[in-house]
Amino acid sequence: MKQMTLKPTQMKYRKIIQEREKEIKKLRKSVDSYKRSVQTAVTNSESFFTELIRSIERSRSELIRLIRDQEKQAVSRAEGRMEQLKLEINDLQRRDAELDQLSHTQDHIQFLQSFPVPPEYTNQPITISTRFSFIGKSISKLKEKLENFCKEEIEQISDIVTYFEIIPLKLWKTRQDFLQYCSAVLVLLMKSKCEELTWTAGKGETSVRLCLLDMNPGVGQELK
Repeated sequence: MKQMTLKPTQMKYRKIIQEREKEIKKLRKSVDSYKRSVQTAVTNSESFFTELIRSIERSRSELIRLIRDQEKQAVSRAEGRMEQLKLEINDLQRRDAELDQLSHTQDHIQFLQSFPVPPEYTNQPITISTRFSFIGKSISKLKEKLENFCKEEIEQISDIVTYFEIIPLKLWKTRQDFLQYCSAVLVLLMKSKCEELTWTAGKGETSVRLCLLDMNPGVGQELK
């Protein structure tokens, strides 16, 4: 008699146990899938930022090379001009000394014959520009733009990541619960520009798969 009385309750408990075990199995599967998605996102993020750093390093090296090349050309032209001016100064000093000697001669014929013709020197002034401050300003603007871009994108990604939760859909006991979750999903779609949203209904269960194609193609979180 007692067994007959307790049997319905036992069956109810066992059914709940089976449901909970099934739920644990599904949650474990979802957690594993979630972890794989997280690891993929971390790997892709590390790869992206590593490549970004390399790209910045290449740009830095290229800019420094251009500045150094310009420096070499300007210094080479200036040094060449200085050597030419030194030669002209030496020549003029020699001629000045000759004129000083000639000024003391008493031989008028020798004076007329030795009177030098003034040399003609080309006047080629070289101006070296030191206005490199614009480079610093340009780099500062580039740094600001890059920081703002990274900040905005990371904030957007952060907003998206907050919507990734592992929730069994069968916990939606009411239509209102379902609509509230749908509202959250729609917000996620608008934030992430998600291109894939698939709803499938099976026997006694429902699954949802979200795929953020613009962030990481092929990576999605499946909830059952």
